[in-house]
Amino acid sequence: MPLPADPAHDAPHQQPDLPQEHQQDSLSRRLTTLPDGHPSSPNDEDGVPRKPAVDLRELELIDVSGDHERKQLQSPPDRADGDGLPEGRDASSWQERIPEMRALWERHLERWPEQPILSVDRSADEPGSWRGDSGLFLSAADNKMADRVLDRARQTEQKLTDSMTAIEAEIPDASLVGLTHRLRNEDRFKEKLAQDLQAMPGRSSDDVANDIPDMLRYTYQTEVGGYTDSYYEMCRKIESYGNELVLSRNFWDDSQYRGINTRWETPQGQLFEVQLHTADSFAAKQLTHSAYERIRTNATAAEREELWAYQELVSLTIPVPPGALEIDDFDRRQATGD
Repeated sequence: MPLPADPAHDAPHQQPDLPQEHQQDSLSRRLTTLPDGHPSSPNDEDGVPRKPAVDLRELELIDVSGDHERKQLQSPPDRADGDGLPEGRDASSWQERIPEMRALWERHLERWPEQPILSVDRSADEPGSWRGDSGLFLSAADNKMADRVLDRARQTEQKLTDSMTAIEAEIPDASLVGLTHRLRNEDRFKEKLAQDLQAMPGRSSDDVANDIPDMLRYTYQTEVGGYTDSYYEMCRKIESYGNELVLSRNFWDDSQYRGINTRWETPQGQLFEVQLHTADSFAAKQLTHSAYERIRTNATAAEREELWAYQELVSLTIPVPPGALEIDDFDRRQATGD
């Protein structure tokens, strides 16, 4: 299976996504169709419009956009001189802002405190079933199947980790980070499975479980200057161990998250994920993890908007590696016509 196109070979570029403002207009129209009281609806249960989300500057939070208008937070910043930095920023500015961004998060927590986790009643659940703290549920049969999938991933992990460690030594300036989190937590996996089963009721639980791509996940961190070359070298090395690239997504022009996420399949059919970051983009991922978790779970519509703004502020001035924006996305389904 060919690797994602290298711009050095004059590969055609994929068509860009719809402009951000078009996506937001579409989202706004969809929100108006939600029933009153829905967490993402603009109206409360009684039909009264919810209080609008608070502008970050009204919270006396740090405004890192300088003299720019807030509307510029809705799209990635302009690039200057091909170095991936917004005009007027230097490569050290992001690291210098980390204390401010941490203070920003503390301010958010003051406004939106952690909610206590209510105890879940499992007394009526069938023996062998699973129920998470959020109330998500797996039947005994689905839970048993999930344990089989987890066991298979655990059996694959050591050999795969050995391969990833060998690749680390073969790519200059690359290092494996976050290796202790390479195997997804059991409860997190089952929570994800239960969510996907609700979203895809027509599919078998076995198919859904085996399609969860990040049961095993690895992250390489590399220098900014050699990032693009490291990406192509990483892909070649992983493929040389018999794995096949399934998906590659370039998020370096995304306003919420920066980096490249790839998905692979071993010869035995085990999916795993590999991310490639710079030191800054990995630090930003760690910094916004709690915000991401809140967005993914039960944040209100008002808090969610503030969380999106926070993630955007964190990502706004991360230095983009030279050539990273030209790395094409890849999807095996599109390449093979499946």
